[in-house]
Amino acid sequence: MMDLRGADADPRAQPGDALAGAAGPPEAEVTIGHRVEDDNAILIDGAMVELEFVGWSERLAGALAVTGLTGSGLIQLSLDGTEDVVSCRARPGGKKIGAPSLFLALIDALDLSAPLAPSMHEAFDILWQSAGSRDG
Repeated sequence: MMDLRGADADPRAQPGDALAGAAGPPEAEVTIGHRVEDDNAILIDGAMVELEFVGWSERLAGALAVTGLTGSGLIQLSLDGTEDVVSCRARPGGKKIGAPSLFLALIDALDLSAPLAPSMHEAFDILWQSAGSRDG
């Protein structure tokens, strides 16, 4: 889960900060954007979102491996607080996602020690299409 909330976010949080879940399955909650003063949109770099998803998923999988938990696992990718989010990319365009949250994927990873980015490709297409890109 990645949190994009502007007004509700911890004012000390910076883009890329993360909190790990204390109980239950491992979780990373990362603030990747925030509202600037009275802007009507929260602009985020979509490529950075992809990097955060892959990076945190692989770091959490690595932490599990250190504790002896290896093999397969489920990875849920979702964004919260996306009502006013506009995902930007190199070419112009984009629109507000508009929904309060965006569920991207539940990925059944057969081997958490393998690179996870290839299994997230479809989820990233959903993110880009939700932000107005026709081709994902």
